[in-house]
Amino acid sequence: MENPIWSYIFNKLPAREALSEVLTRVPIFDKLEKRDLRWVEQIIHVRHYNRNEIIFSNDEPGVGLYIVQKGLVRVLKKDAEGKDITLATLNEGHFFGEISLLDDYPRAATAIAVEPSILLGFFHPDLMQLVERKPAVGCKILLRLAQLLGERLRKTNELIHA
Repeated sequence: MENPIWSYIFNKLPAREALSEVLTRVPIFDKLEKRDLRWVEQIIHVRHYNRNEIIFSNDEPGVGLYIVQKGLVRVLKKDAEGKDITLATLNEGHFFGEISLLDDYPRAATAIAVEPSILLGFFHPDLMQLVERKPAVGCKILLRLAQLLGERLRKTNELIHA
């Protein structure tokens, strides 16, 4: 009979190729070489969430970004009357929480798993350690992150001034 603990561990871990495939679809990592991706793969944290489980809450400390490997995530904020307003619904390959890679401000929204989900966490302390150990890889990630945030800021400015 199979040991349920070991079965759970091995059945829940993403295959190395699958992890690499997911990462290459995420814009923050899409410019990395295969050898650079191997460094990132070593520090990715796999997290499992049940239906309606909170991933993080508004105003709690931000620790890093999450990538949806499988499942569906809803990002929401409460309005003045306390009603939930959906800011985004994210599925496989989408990422969120990336600003917390750069600062330690509290989260600006709440994220909830809409269905059972597997998320990949890439956290600020791991990024800083990567910058220290492999500066070229860390700098590529930070530069790409800055480019993406710049694009979002430009689009936001366009929407405000339209």
